[in-house]
Parts: sequence; C-alpha cells; structure tokens
Amino acid sequence: MTESMAEEWEKWIAQEKSNVEAIEERLEELSFKITSIPNFQYKEFWDKAQEIPALIESLTPIPPDDKERLLEAHANICNEMKRKQQREWQDLKGKSTQDRQYLEQKIDQACTLAKSAPDDIKALSRAQGMLKEALALLKSNGGNASASSETEGNLVLMREDRQACWEKWHQTNELIHNSRLAIWSRSFEQIEPQAKAALDEANEGNPNQALEKIKKTQQHLKVLSLNKIQREQIRDMLNSAWDIAIYKVNEIRDEKRHKYEEMIGRIEGQFKELTGQFQQNEETISKLQAEVEQFKEAIQSIRSREYGDKLRDEIAKKREKIKELGVVNRQLEGKIENVKSKLEEQSNGPIAQRSSKKVASPVTEKSVPEENLQQEANGKEALTQEVGKMKIQWLGHSSFLIIGDDGTRIITDPYGQYSGLSYEPISESAEIELISHHHGDHCGGNVGGNPQVIDKAANATVKGIEFKGIASYHDKSGGSERGDNIIFRFTVDGIRICHLGDLGHLLSDEQIREIGEVDILMTPVGGFFTIDASEATRVCEQINPKVIIPMHVRNSKCSFQIASVSDFLQGKSNVEQVGNSEKEFIKAELPDNPKVLVLESAK
Repeated sequence: MTESMAEEWEKWIAQEKSNVEAIEERLEELSFKITSIPNFQYKEFWDKAQEIPALIESLTPIPPDDKERLLEAHANICNEMKRKQQREWQDLKGKSTQDRQYLEQKIDQACTLAKSAPDDIKALSRAQGMLKEALALLKSNGGNASASSETEGNLVLMREDRQACWEKWHQTNELIHNSRLAIWSRSFEQIEPQAKAALDEANEGNPNQALEKIKKTQQHLKVLSLNKIQREQIRDMLNSAWDIAIYKVNEIRDEKRHKYEEMIGRIEGQFKELTGQFQQNEETISKLQAEVEQFKEAIQSIRSREYGDKLRDEIAKKREKIKELGVVNRQLEGKIENVKSKLEEQSNGPIAQRSSKKVASPVTEKSVPEENLQQEANGKEALTQEVGKMKIQWLGHSSFLIIGDDGTRIITDPYGQYSGLSYEPISESAEIELISHHHGDHCGGNVGGNPQVIDKAANATVKGIEFKGIASYHDKSGGSERGDNIIFRFTVDGIRICHLGDLGHLLSDEQIREIGEVDILMTPVGGFFTIDASEATRVCEQINPKVIIPMHVRNSKCSFQIASVSDFLQGKSNVEQVGNSEKEFIKAELPDNPKVLVLESAK
C-alpha cells in the first residue's frame, strides 16, 4: 500500500467514526426527550425521530454493523416512547372516568334534590347552585379549575365522558327549569286575580276597600315565587290601583270638605242673620227706652191734661213694643245658642269670635253686656282629627317607606345600583322622596308615582307635612372627606320622625335644638362611613327618642366594611326583634322609655 493510499484509508476510517458519533449524538438527544417533554406533547419527538433513519441512510461512510446497531437503537427508543404514550393515555382515560363519576355524582345530587321538592323554590335554588358548580367544572376541562379532593388535580374529561356529563347536566337543568316554571305559573295564577280585583275595586268600587285589597295582595306577593316579568306585571297593576284609589280618596275627602264648608257657611250665615236681627232689636229697644224717659220728663212739665194723656198713651205703646221685641230676642237667643252649638260641634274647637248683644227681659229695662264667642285659628277643619296609624317599612340600607293614615307615602334615601349592595331594586311609589345626600347608595332608586324630591337643608311643606332639613356632615372633618349630609325632621299622624341620613359626627347644641323632640329616630350604626355603634348610642342620648330604628348596617345584602347591628345592640335591654320589615305606630301607644326596634329588610 502506497503512502497516499494509507492516507486515504485513514481519512475514510475517521469519517466513518465521525458519522457514527453524529448519529449516536442524535439518538441520545432523542432518548432524552422521552423523559423531558411534557405529557401529550409528542410532535417534536416524532418529527426528530423520523429524521434519523433517513440521516443514517444518507451519511457515508458508515460500517454496516454500526448502521444495523444504530437503526436498532433508534427502533428501541421509538418503542419506548410508544409505551410511554400508551401509559399516559391509559392514565388519562382513568382520570377522565374518575372525573366523570365525580361530576355525575354532583349532577345526580342536584337532580335528586329537585325531584324531592318540586314545589319548594328554595330547594330548587339550591339544586341550581349545585348545577352551577358542575357547569363551572365542565367549562374548566383542561383549564386551571381544581376538582374535588377525590379527583386531585385539574379536571380532565375525554370526549365521550364530557359529552355524557353535558347530556346529564342539560337534562337536570331542564327539570329544574320546568319545576320553577310550574311554581311561577301557580303563584301567578294565585296573585293575578287578587291584583285585578284590587284594580277593579279602585276603578269601579270603594277606594278604601281597594287600598285594603292592595295591602293584602302586597303581603301575599312577598311570600310567592314569581319571575321578574310576572312580579313587575303584578306591581304595575298594584301601583295603578294605588294611584287610582288614592286619587279617589283625595277626591272624596275634598268633596266632603267642600260640603262641610258649604254647611259651615250656611250655619255662619244663619248665625250672622240672627245676631244681626238680635242687635237691631236691641238698638230699637234702647231707642224706645230713651223715648219713654223723654216722655216721662215731658209729662212732668206739661199742664195740658189732654196732651199728657196722649204722651202716656205713647209711653204705653212703646213699652208694649219693648215687651214684644224682648220676647222676640229671647227666642233669638235660643236660636243663636243652637247655631253656636252646631258650629262648635262641627269645628275642632270654639268657633271664631262673633259679637252679639244679649238683652234682658224688657221688664228690667237693662241691657246685657256683649258676649264673645271664641274659635281656634284653624277651627274650620272639615273632619275631626283622630289618632291615626302610621306604618314604617325598612326597604334596606337607609331606605324606609313611611305610610300615613291618610295614605301619604314618603320614601327616604332610595338606594340605586351600587357595588356592595344586593338588595332588590326599589320599585315602590311615593308622593315624597327624601334624599340626605347624593351618593349612589342613598339615591337613584326607581321610585314610582312621580314624587316631589326634597334634598336641601331647608324647610319645605308637601301634602300638608312640614319637613325640616338640617345641615350636617358625612364625616368628622366638616365634610372634607365625604361631603355634606341632611338630617330630616317631620311629623306624620302626630308622630315626630327624624332620619339622620349618613351622619358622620356627634350633634352640636344648635343641631339638637333644630331637631327638637323626636318620637322615632332612624340612625346609622355601622361606622366607617358614618357614626359607629358607640357614637350612635351617644346621639340617641342627645336626641332622647321614644323609638330607635338602626340602619346602614352590614348584613347578607350589604357587604360594606361596616359593623352589623349586633354591635349597636350590645348592652341594650329594651330591644324588640320585630321579625319582619314593617311596624305600625300610634302616637298614644309609643313607649315611655327609649326602645330599639330591629326590622328585617323588605328587599
């Protein structure tokens, strides 16, 4: 072998070695991917695996033995990956089966609950909640949602298992939906005739009976389950009935007042006519008496007997006339007393001053001094005031519905949609709306009836009710943190009411003087945004009301970072848990000592 041939042979051997090492390096990388790549991400591996056989065939030189060994090694690596894939798919199938069983168990629980209580809307709501959880798990398939403790890890469902769960979920959801529809339908069939009867009564019948029917229907509505559209339909009917009935009640009241005023006018005209006649008769009597005295004096100085007899005849005639007028005036006195009694019976106090001059019997020939008849400044009221019932209903947060005995409706601080509040929307109607400050949790509610809004710290009179707005602050910094606040003080059916709004500080002496005496106090007690429990207790001591109704507290419908009502109740003995949202009050029946009333929210 020549030297050049030897060199070529060494190059050939070196190239063979280099090619084998390159293939071995690729196989080593491929083998490493079996353990390094994530589960179910095989594409990269097989793309690389397919390149190697072609590379072995294309590279030269490679010794035949090495080529056979490299191809065998490649086959072993591929087989190992296939076994890994098979294990992973078996594991996936097992987990999918386990997760399917878990989901089906959850759906079955909801289905069982719905079937066991098809007439119980609360049970159906719980069943719907279970379905909602199952739906979240179904939607999280392949996501980050955690499964139960049994499934451990992400919820994974294969196509068939996922489809089976979806079918079962839809069947149960339809069952719950149909049960709810049945309940809503039965409830609507119960309440709709009542609402129509109230509306018919308001349109065609007695408005006072219509108001009673509206009240009973509203109470029934609270315990029935209806969908939103049905509930709005019933409320619209009741609101229409309410507006018509209130209009007719006011119309009847105005008509009675008009007839009363006409009657009073007739009686007063009769009184004026009688007293005028009485006065005229008395003046005539006085004139006749003066003439009699003149004739007596003339008789003393007259020498003519004939002329004296003539004067004595005139005196006799005048005395006879005085006697007749005296009889007439005594009759008039009786009539005047009867008319006076009628006026006093029809008024709320003594009648207005009127002058009459009583005349004594003409036998005595003495006049009686004038007698004054008194009447109160407001004495011409048509109807005698009675002690009426006033109702307060807590809608939620700081919103109350106050209904007077005459049907006047006042709403305080009607909350709108606001983050942290989940009370049902306000849809009640009212004639008057009080707003302590323009924050979304104290205004913006959909109050029906086109109410007159009072939102100023000033005096206002609406529907005969005087409202006093007293300036205050939402914080302890003169309003620099949260702004101004208005305290409202007003009287309904003789009961003095005070609503503190979002008061943020103790009261000054001037504010206490402006508020005056209070029978029912509505005060915030939750703190943070307003006065807290201890400060509210001090404010109650400053005002000294007979009834205290706490408001603006944390509960299941209010997630504000404020205290619950229990903080305010600590250490207080005279507390009544009313158990519902409303309470009726009569002035004469208010407690002597301050009493705390805890209402449930109507919304």
